[in-house]
Amino acid sequence: GHTCAPGGVAVLNGESCYAFCTQGYDGGVSDFECDAPSLDGSAPACAATDCTKGFPTGAGVNGSVCMGFTTGEICDVSCIDGWTATTAGTYTAECQVDGRFTTTGLMCEKKACGPLADLSGFG
Repeated sequence: GHTCAPGGVAVLNGESCYAFCTQGYDGGVSDFECDAPSLDGSAPACAATDCTKGFPTGAGVNGSVCMGFTTGEICDVSCIDGWTATTAGTYTAECQVDGRFTTTGLMCEKKACGPLADLSGFG
């Protein structure tokens, strides 16, 4: 964000304003000075923040695959080994600007093992 055109009004010669990182991004604040017709200064270095809340959860859901994701990134969520999704589809969670993941709707259930007769030597 910035304060360099409040209400659509231009910054005038000799005035200053500043720019800052928006929600979901870390970084500093940069000052700008109007030396008409130039607005002198440089944009702040902003970096996406880590998502640390709302990891995908539920029985058999592998939410840990989303560790380390930052604002705007999307992770593919699946069931842990030995579990399967109750409905077919692709399940994703997006890291939002508030540091929380969107919900996936993924529900997992335990997989069934095959019959003993399928093993060699039984029958």
